[in-house]
Amino acid sequence: MVGKVLAKYEFGMCPGCGSTKRLAGDAAERAKKKGLFDKDASVVLAELKTSMIDIRRASLALAGSMVVQVRCAYDMCTDCGMLYGYLADESEVPIEQVIMTQLGPPPGGGKG
Repeated sequence: MVGKVLAKYEFGMCPGCGSTKRLAGDAAERAKKKGLFDKDASVVLAELKTSMIDIRRASLALAGSMVVQVRCAYDMCTDCGMLYGYLADESEVPIEQVIMTQLGPPPGGGKG
């Protein structure tokens, strides 16, 4: 994610059973030990994000404008099987990133 992080929330345990074991998180740690990932890399099972702008009004925003985006990363508890959000954040991202993510690149890949 490009931009300034405004708020970050971390949940260190499963809300169902209190376990700290996570499917993707634990698999990523094993892969890091084998040298398959950088130490700073993170892996999520699923991720949802949304931007705080009506995409129909995005054309009114100036190029280079920043938009607030919220994101939640999910993983599954390997003790009880509950899928839960373990990381959430709110960031400012460039409007161009929002348009590319939500609408896709323009016809021709954006090449003029």
